[in-house]
Amino acid sequence: MRPPWHEALLGVAVALALGASEAHAEPPPDDPGEAAAGVARESERAFQALMGAIDTLPRDAAELTAWLPDARVRLARAAADRSQTPWIRIRSLQLVLRFSDAVPEVLALSVDPDAHVRGAAIYALARVHRAAPSRLRSDIARTVALGLTDLDPIVRAPAARGLRWLVAPRRP
Repeated sequence: MRPPWHEALLGVAVALALGASEAHAEPPPDDPGEAAAGVARESERAFQALMGAIDTLPRDAAELTAWLPDARVRLARAAADRSQTPWIRIRSLQLVLRFSDAVPEVLALSVDPDAHVRGAAIYALARVHRAAPSRLRSDIARTVALGLTDLDPIVRAPAARGLRWLVAPRRP
């Protein structure tokens, strides 16, 4: 159960992160192309604020979409984009798993050339194993097991830690 002040605090954090202020509001553009560019800039600012957030992360897909309307697409794209830093890629793959239909994209990242991304993908998949669609649970378990045999210890360690999410008894 969320405290009653949670929504207000989240709204304030988003407003501060986006730099929203009436004093800095721009007048609406006359050119439709300029309006689209403004929306794109605002979306990019929201995405960067989400990547930089530490204590105020959305808990589920609904909150994430409220923060960034195109979150599902942007996060999946950033996680797969090898030109992004490992931090952005790992943060994106962790957040995109708040959308239950994102498991296949994160499964694909379990064979990424970057060991840090591979390890993070394997551990994140293990964490959502029980909540994942039933048709993908065996793929997740197989991916975690394969992570245990990876040549890089940066991958083996999170795979070993992820085992507990596959075998731990369900809490009442």
